[in-house]
Amino acid sequence: MSDKRLLYRVILKVLAMVGIIALLLVFFNATFYSNIETEEAVVDTDDVSVDLSQLFSEANTIVRWNNKRIGLLKRSDTEQLALIRQASKGPQAVLEEINEHPWRSLDPRYFVYFDTGDSGHCPLYVQNNDGEVSFKDTCTANWFDSKGRFISDRKPGLKIPPHHFSADDQLVIGRWLAE
Repeated sequence: MSDKRLLYRVILKVLAMVGIIALLLVFFNATFYSNIETEEAVVDTDDVSVDLSQLFSEANTIVRWNNKRIGLLKRSDTEQLALIRQASKGPQAVLEEINEHPWRSLDPRYFVYFDTGDSGHCPLYVQNNDGEVSFKDTCTANWFDSKGRFISDRKPGLKIPPHHFSADDQLVIGRWLAE
């Protein structure tokens, strides 16, 4: 072997060892790095107010509350009348009672829901066929009617956020009743 070849081999081995040592130091430093922020993120729980005066019949609007998508559907006049015929009195502002009530809402004119299907992560696809609104979960392909019930067995499927309707044609998302 020539001296030049031996010199290159030694240099290559030394550089490889320096690289391995530097990599180990980086891994070792990252393992015991204690300056990581351990505070939990603060969730903004402020109420969101939505003006309902500009919504037209069968309109679907999406708003954000607590970093979640909330859907708002204004029902058609014929559907509102059909719901009022089923139950003339609205439910109490309690989630269990709202889920059992035919309207599945505090007001028969509107349906307020989380814009995620039963999978919990995928947004809903809204379909309007001749005045009949339905929702499709884009992950599971489950269909829901305009009251958020499964079309197959009519059980409640879409979750409903805490909300109430104020006197000045406003929807307030974030709590069940005005305090």
